[in-house]
Amino acid sequence: MSSGRWIPTLSDRHFRGLIFIPVFTFSILGDVLVLGLFGAAMRLRPSSLNHTIHKLLGVLFLSNLVASCAYTADFFVVPGSRDCDLAVFFTLAGYAGDYYATIAICILLFRSLVLNRPPPGFYGELLLVALPLVAIVFFGCATIGGAGINKDDFGCWYVDPLGATAITAMVGIGVAVFINLILVITISVRLSRSVSRRTYDGLRIAKGGIMAVNQRASDDVDVLSRRLVMYPVIILVTGGVAIISTSFGNHPVALFFGELALALGGLLNSVAFLFFDPTARKMCSGLIEELDRTEFVPAPDVRMRHNPQWGVKRAESAASSQASQTMNRWGVPEAEYAHGQNARRWIPLFRWLAQSKR
Repeated sequence: MSSGRWIPTLSDRHFRGLIFIPVFTFSILGDVLVLGLFGAAMRLRPSSLNHTIHKLLGVLFLSNLVASCAYTADFFVVPGSRDCDLAVFFTLAGYAGDYYATIAICILLFRSLVLNRPPPGFYGELLLVALPLVAIVFFGCATIGGAGINKDDFGCWYVDPLGATAITAMVGIGVAVFINLILVITISVRLSRSVSRRTYDGLRIAKGGIMAVNQRASDDVDVLSRRLVMYPVIILVTGGVAIISTSFGNHPVALFFGELALALGGLLNSVAFLFFDPTARKMCSGLIEELDRTEFVPAPDVRMRHNPQWGVKRAESAASSQASQTMNRWGVPEAEYAHGQNARRWIPLFRWLAQSKR
């Protein structure tokens, strides 16, 4: 006679979701931290984010955040419900944006390091940024009508694991992994040769910009490019494991490792950016410099009084003179003052990230 007790096993999708909660939590926190750094830099020092690579990294981490949140929900929503449809939609859309943003990054590196071409112009940048955005829309919409109660584990995923919708997603992931593989191999071979240390200014922002990490442009590109290759390598590992796991059918262990690989993608990208990408170090150093340079003092409150002889309002002379000097030197609007004060609270974190070894 059954006791009715729930026995957790790897074949239980909800149980696997509980195991992945710590991974998803740190992944989401990492994405929020990275996007917060981008937001602070955009507010305080927008000139430091004027390269195509920054836009692509922004798309990558925003896609990571959406995918991680949606994939977390996917393990716990009611299969076949509207919430299930939305979870699958945003999961696939988010991972598509992540995977194809890495392709765009690889194309940018390939163009500069292998073809030795100048930075892309307006339309070239538009095409690179549009690549992950189009993938987000296409693969998200491709899930419509195909999500529901999975016939293998009865969880929220594709109704038919071998149906047209699931095959489309698998092919999309496979194409992204394959293209990343080819580009990474080509770029790595190029970087391993001495000729690759020539001056490539395509990835460098002049005058000590956020992309500059060394004295010479050749050193900049060499270091930065090796770090940027981390993102497609992460896709190769996590996406490759996810694809391989599908070949084992509904085997619980294979499902576990395939889902774990997808869950780890966002976390690994955040770790790669915060602790290994010199872009993060330059970003944090620039924020510290900007916060130290700027005096965030609220604009003075000048009290006015009415002079009946003049018939107009005027400020008290001493206060007016002092206020005028203060406004010219330090006074900032209330909203900017509040933003500056909030940003100062993060200076210890910025300093720690700026001083981390890369």
